[in-house]
Parts: sequence; structure tokens; C-alpha cells
Amino acid sequence: MNHLKSIFRNAFKHKWTTALNILGLTLGFTCSILLFFWVTHELNYDSFIPEKGSLYRVNMDGSVNGEHIKSAGSFPGLAAEALHSIPEIKKTIRIDKKKDGNLIKTNDNKFFRSNGFAADPGFFNMFPFRAIVGDLSNILQDKSNIVIDETLAQKCFGDQSAMGKTLQMNGKVYTVAAVVENVPSNSHLQFQYVVSTLSLGHNWHNNEWGGDFAITYFQTIENANIQELNDKLTSIVKTRIPRMKAYDLSFILQPVKNIPFDNDFKWDNSKKTSKRNIYILSVVAFLILFIACVNFTNLFLSSALKRKKEIGIKVSNGANKATITKEYLVEVLLYVLLSFAISLLLCEGVLPFFNALSGSVIKVKYLSLGFAFISIILIVGSTLLAGVLPAMFLYQLNIVKVIKGSRLENSKAKYQKILVTTQFVITTVLIFAMITIFKQVDYLQNKNLGFNKENTLYVFTEGKLQNWDEQKNLKSELLRNPSIKHIAFRAALPTEWANGSTVGAAKDKYDLNFEWIQIDEDYFDLADIEFIEGSRFRTTTSDSLNYCIINEKAAELLGFEAPYVGRSLYSISFGKEYIIKGVTRNLNTKSLAQHIDPCLYTKPLWASNSGVMMFKIGGDRNNAIKTIESYWAANYPDQPFDFHFLDDTYDALYRAEEKTRSIISWFTFIALLLTSLGLFAMVHFISEQRTKEIGIRKVNGAKISEILAMLNKDFIKWVAIAFVLACPIAYYAMNKWLENFAYKTELSWWIFALAGVLALGIALLTVSWQSWRAATRNPVEALRYE
Repeated sequence: MNHLKSIFRNAFKHKWTTALNILGLTLGFTCSILLFFWVTHELNYDSFIPEKGSLYRVNMDGSVNGEHIKSAGSFPGLAAEALHSIPEIKKTIRIDKKKDGNLIKTNDNKFFRSNGFAADPGFFNMFPFRAIVGDLSNILQDKSNIVIDETLAQKCFGDQSAMGKTLQMNGKVYTVAAVVENVPSNSHLQFQYVVSTLSLGHNWHNNEWGGDFAITYFQTIENANIQELNDKLTSIVKTRIPRMKAYDLSFILQPVKNIPFDNDFKWDNSKKTSKRNIYILSVVAFLILFIACVNFTNLFLSSALKRKKEIGIKVSNGANKATITKEYLVEVLLYVLLSFAISLLLCEGVLPFFNALSGSVIKVKYLSLGFAFISIILIVGSTLLAGVLPAMFLYQLNIVKVIKGSRLENSKAKYQKILVTTQFVITTVLIFAMITIFKQVDYLQNKNLGFNKENTLYVFTEGKLQNWDEQKNLKSELLRNPSIKHIAFRAALPTEWANGSTVGAAKDKYDLNFEWIQIDEDYFDLADIEFIEGSRFRTTTSDSLNYCIINEKAAELLGFEAPYVGRSLYSISFGKEYIIKGVTRNLNTKSLAQHIDPCLYTKPLWASNSGVMMFKIGGDRNNAIKTIESYWAANYPDQPFDFHFLDDTYDALYRAEEKTRSIISWFTFIALLLTSLGLFAMVHFISEQRTKEIGIRKVNGAKISEILAMLNKDFIKWVAIAFVLACPIAYYAMNKWLENFAYKTELSWWIFALAGVLALGIALLTVSWQSWRAATRNPVEALRYE
């Protein structure tokens, strides 16, 4: 009890030190807890699936066009044949997810753009999403049924019951047969609605092998030999499709639990996260807590000078080193517990902001065993981390010197220099990481992609716009507005790989896979795409469907040399010969994490609701939008004018990097704040230690600038040492992070210089105020000190 009174008495006596201790530990705990919740959330994707360990998705893996590729696409016929011929497979379902954002219409003419897909009848048996209303077991056996989530139900029907209501989508009418809870944000399958594949075309019903547009899942028996299953699946595909034998491809089973962490896919619509970012932010969480504990240690060592008389009295009354050390650890534990309790309240307050920052929907479960476990680790670990050095310092005290009141500074200074230098190593690495991530995101968003994506508005070709004549009428009418320079059709957004075509330079050699892009004759002018030879399609009938345009990469893989125009290539996908009309520059139309693909441009064979009408705006943007909107209201009153801008779509490709940048920036700021607190404690200690020395120097004529230089030179030395140690660590870490991108910025010398200058500037700003106070102090007062 006496010891507790002593702790509280010291806390109130040294209010400044107490406040800094609690502030530092609270910030450290808050950051660590938030990042723990985020890391746990990201590592527990699809945790609602009880049999996740036996679920697999079929992927295509191998070499195409001389490059290694992975695709989540498989053939619709593979599921049924594998289930019939491979006894190790218990269940199978397929998903068709080609485009996000289908337009849903209610009976009272409300429109909502929602994400979803079609799935086989057994979908909800394999993936047990939780129903609020309705029975999910056989719900997709009826092709007219639709399952929606609670958010879409609220949008479409408000507070009314959604059950039995009808919705229209893609010209079909569906009946709401169930409402499910909103899909967890850490599920690789994201949807607001699900319909049955029975409502799709004949290529699904007949289990065709014409295209790899299905996403197929298998559930296997226990202890199945996955490599043997991979060999069997590959054999089935190559037997069914002999041309596949020309490719070095395998069809392999990927565990569902690994899907969110594998980002190296050419075609995959599942939600992803990044293990590398998880590791980075886990390290950041530990480092911030470490800095907070270092601050606590520094503050104790700084205040030890003021408490040496108290220690001496305890020793005189019979206390030994072990007793003093134990009492100190109890004091640290009380500070840790108080700070941890405050941090829980702070976490609850800032959680909405953190969710918005990270793009996650994290729900905190304070009463869970996992949180109890991590709480114990944080509390015990922080107590040991913050208390071990001061405890060692106390244990090594010379009792005689303590009783005599001798100085204790030398041993403390050694510890503090090491701790502050370590803090600056960590801070410099974080600054370097933040600058590099900013530079890479800026590079991704502003790199010249080879075409002009600016001022390009687009709408999906739904309803009447799936008619060619309707598209021509729209162009004819809207191009009268001088603010609209070009209008063009594309069968899919440039960011999407919608279709592929197996081609070759000869009829008997189909060994290449090209991205097949259907466009009209105005697309190349709209996108300002440069040709190295030939020209775009014409509107005249002489440019028949037998003409094509390719890019440089395609010409290279075909083995063609200039001149290219007039040469032929062959597509087994359509069983026809194409005559090359032009060759474009290579374009980066996909994420810059991917390499450029060979492209085959043709005139459209059909219209699609996944296609887009694109408008190049060259003048008054608002005037152009109002003109299009007026035309839309007059000609398409039954569908909303739902438009987007292409540059925003491209920016969205790097949302994960932007979120990482934001999180790293905020936590780097907090690390800088904590490091500044540590420095403040350090300079406070040094100025107290050297008060009389400063007074003597001033009496002997020393200038203020000379005293400032004397006090600050040690800090500059520590920052310099920290910079030298931080550079190789930062270079290695960020070089590994940049390996994720096919196109990346350089780790320029100025990034190292800027990180060092910022670290030095923060150090000098932090210590200068205290140094100035010490340097300008009345020397008479200084000489009376002690």
C-alpha cells in the first residue's frame, strides 16, 4: 500500500513526465490495437466457411506468349466432367462474373447499379452465407429467383419486405426469394445479388468447352492428393480441347484460403488483399509500440536524477536492489494498464475513421479470446519492453553512491543515446517508405499509358444502346455539340480483359493468345492512339469484319517484320483469317502491375451490356454532360443516365496502394510525434545535467550560438548514425515492395537525402526550444543550480 501511495505521489509531483508517459503509451497502444484488428481482419478472409480447408478453385497456370500467366477462368464443361470422372471430388459449383455494376430496376422505376453474379444451384451449400429471410438450400434451382443482400433490399424496397417482390435486370424479371446479410468485407466473393446460371445461355446448360469464362470451385474428399487431381484436370481439358496441347498449361487447384493473397492473375474478379502490406503494417505496429516504450524508458532515466534521494532513503531503510527493481516494474505495469484502458476508448472513437482510411469494415470484438490473448501479450510485452532497461539501471546502481547523492548521469546517457538512435533509425525508415510509396502511386497515376484517358466520359451500353442503329443515331445527334469531340464504342472497359482469342501466323499453328478487343471505327481517334503503320477502320463497307488491327507486341510474337499491312493472321476462336489493316503502339491499358499483352482489334461482332459508349469532351465539361443527359432523358426514359470518367476508373486500379500510402502516412506521423516526445525528454535530461556547465561558459563569454551548437551537435551525430543504419534497411524493404509492379519508379538518391533531411529537421526543431531556454538562462541562476 505504501508503495502505491509513493507511485501516485510521484505521478502528481512530476505531472509533466506522467502526462508524456501516458500520452506516449496510449498512442502506441491505440496504433497497435487498430493495426492488430486490421491484420486479423485481413488474415481471416472467408472465415465464415466451415469447410474452407477442402475447397479449391480451378486456375489455369502456365506459359502463354512466352510469359508465365495465371487465370481464374475455366471451361463451363469442366465441372460436370470432373465430378463424374474424378472420385476425389465431392461437390462442384460454377460462377459467371463478367462485369461489375449491372443495372437493376424496381417496379416503381427506381434504378440501382449493383455488383453480383450468376451461380450454380449448389452455391449456397458450398458457401454458407447467412440468410435473414428465405431458405438458401435449393433457392437457385429456380432460374427466376434472385437472392439480394440487406443493403440492396433497403435501397430497392425501403422498410417493406423484399420477399416476393420482382426486379428487372438485363431484360429479365427475377423474384426476390431470399435476403442475406451483407457479405463480410473480408470475403473473396463480393456480391449484392446472386441469380442462377440456369437463367444464362445454352453455353452454360450444355457444359460447353468454347471459352474459359467460368469460375469453378471443387470440394474434395479428406487428404486428397492435389497434384494427382491437377494432372487429371489438365488431362481432361487437353483431351477435350486438342489445341490446348500446344500450350505449356496446367489446370491446378488453388486452396480457397489462398485466393485473397494471390494477386498475380490476369483474369480474376475476386477481392484481394496483400500479404506484403499485412507484413509491413504488422512491423509498423510493433515499431510504433517499441518507440512508445523507448520514450517511457527515456523519461524514466531522465527523471531518475530527481528521484535519487527517494531511492537513497529506501536503501537506507533496508531496501535492496531486487526490491527497488520489483517496485519499479509494478509502477510500469500500472502506467501500462492505465494507458491500455485509455487506448481502448480512443480506438472506439477513431475506428470509423480508420475503417474509412483502410477501406475495411472492421468490427471490434473486445470479448473475444483472440483479443484477450493479444491484450495480454501487449500488456506483458510493453511492461517488459518499457521496464527492462530502467530495471537493469536500478539493479546496477552503486548503493553507496546513491546514499551519498553522487551523480548517476553517465550510465543513463549511454542507454539513452542507444535508444534515441534506434528511434531515429525506425523513423527514418518509415519516412523513406512513405516517400517511396507516394512516389510509386504518383508514377502509377501519371505515367504515359500510350493513349489519352483524360476527359473521357463513358456509359454502359444497356437497353436500347445495345442496338447498332441506336448508337449511330446517338453519335449523329450529340456530335453537333462542339464540346463533344468524339464518341466511340468499345466492347469492354480498357481496364478489363473481356475476351481472348487463340491466333497464329499460319492456319496450322495456333500457339498465341491475344486480348480480343471489339471497337468501332472512332475508338482510335477518341483515345488518341498512335499507329506505327496503317490506319484505323473506316466507316465504308470496304473495311469488312475480316480486317483487324494489332499492337506492336502482337506483331513481335507473330514474327512479322515491317511492312505489316496486308499480312494475315488466323484465329481458331472464330475459324477465320484476318487481314492486318494497321499496327498501333503498345498501350498500358491494364494495371501497371501487369505487362502489356498482345492485342487484336476487330469491328464488333455483337453488342453487349458489358460494352461502353465513350465520349471525349474537348470543351465545356458541364455543357457536354448536360447535352448528353438531355438526349438520354428524351430517348432512354426507362434507364438512368449513369456515367463515369475513365481517369477515375484508372485511379481505382491503385486503390490498395493509395490505402497503404494513407495508413503508412498517418502512422509515420504518429511515429514522428512519439520520437519527438522521446527527444524532448532527452534534451530535457541533457540541459539539466549541463546547467552549471552552461552557466560557467556564459560567464566566461560564450555566445548563445556557441552554446546552441554545443547542445545540438550530439543530436546531429545521433541522427547521422541513424541515417547510415537506416539506409540499407529502407532500401531493401522498399525494393522488395516495388517488385510487385511490372512498371515502377526508381529509388532515387534524393529520397534518401530527403528522408535524412526530414529526420534531422524534426530533431533540430524538437530540441531547439529546450536548447534555446538553456542557452538564454541567466548564468547567475545556472550557477546556483544544485
